[in-house]
This record gives sequence, structure tokens and C-alpha cells, in this order.
Amino acid sequence: MQINQLNKQLPTVTIGIPTFKRPKLLIKALNCLKNQTYKNIRVYVGINSEGKDVDDYKKIENIFRDSLNINFFFHKQNIGTLKNFFFLLDQCDTEFFMWLADDDEITPECIQSLVNLLIKNTDVVTAMPIWELARSETNKKKIIPFTFEHENSLIRIINYCNITDDAFFYGLHRTKNLKKCTFKGFWKPNENLISNWAYPFLFDLVLQGKIVFNTDKEAVWINNEFQIK
Repeated sequence: MQINQLNKQLPTVTIGIPTFKRPKLLIKALNCLKNQTYKNIRVYVGINSEGKDVDDYKKIENIFRDSLNINFFFHKQNIGTLKNFFFLLDQCDTEFFMWLADDDEITPECIQSLVNLLIKNTDVVTAMPIWELARSETNKKKIIPFTFEHENSLIRIINYCNITDDAFFYGLHRTKNLKKCTFKGFWKPNENLISNWAYPFLFDLVLQGKIVFNTDKEAVWINNEFQIK
């Protein structure tokens, strides 16, 4: 009872997972969320699939309904990857928000550690954990992402342009700051790639506050590049 009361006092974290024709990979992502030490989380899954995939996704929804605070959104038509990302953010009314790719994972301590960092540092808008690039089951490399922690917003932007590292897109964000980012579409140099769209979108976030690295070695975001996609 005391644990439940404590959880209610903690800020809720919303996790948004866009997905398309990859129900089997989604199961792994949801299992990593189920295993989080931080329990006050809400999961939104935006589904761009149709046909047989919808049935598979509905089965997954039933599997995780009792173990996660989870909502599946089945789009009547494919709204595209970018709109699916924004759709999930628009649903969020909690203090903190994180996107998670349907083929990626985070370690059990990740959300707890990132929440602690944001609570202690009110001038930080995004906290980024260690990034593990997994090219295969055995070929894995830990990477410390670049962050932008200078007090001066102009210097943060200059550093951001020079370094061109936007790995913090998958960090834990203050929702109010993320929603202030105004770049909502592709432009010609983006070539319709989500990874390239994220870079100009995050300019606004760097201007608003600090992007920091979480030194906790137990908090890791795992980018699985060897999955069948």
C-alpha cells in the first residue's frame, strides 16, 4: 500500500511508440517497459498497419493490458511515420515524455534514473542515457552521446550545429518543452528521413534549455540495428 501511494506522488512518464508492420518487434519493446523499476508510466502505441497486422497488434494489446498502463491507437489509414510521432506526443498530458522505437529497448533502471535527473535539475529539458549500438547479438558498442549543457543558449546552438548529434531525440523530455518545438514537417534536405527530420526539429529544444547526459551506467538506451525490419 505504501509503495502504491509513493508511485502516485511521482510524475507520470508517457512512452510513445510508433509502429508499422512490426508486431513481433513491438513485444520486445513492451517487455522492457514492463520491467522498468519506475512504475508510474503510461504507454501509447500508434499503429499504422492494416490487414493481418492489425489482428496481431490486437493480440499484443490483450497480452499487455494487465501488466502495463497501455493504450493502442489504430489509425484508420496509414498517416505516415512523421504524423504518427506527433500524434503520440499530442496525446501526452503528463510531465515527461519519451519516444521509443518499436525495435529498440531501454534497461530496467533507465526511466527511474532519467526522472531523478530531471527532477533535480529544473533547467534541463532533456536527459539522455548511455546509447548502446547493437549491430548483432555479439557486436555491441556503448556510446556516450553528445549533449549541450552550456548556460548560454546561443553557444548550445553553435555546438549543436558543429557536432550534429541528435541522439537525444530518444531521451526523456519535459513534455511542455517538446511541444513548443515548431518544425512539424519535412523540408528538401531531409529527403523524407525521420532521422534527418529530427535534427531541425530539435533546434527549438536546444534553445529552450540544457540537454544533459546521465552518467548512470545502469541507464542505457539500446538501438537494435540487426533486427529484421
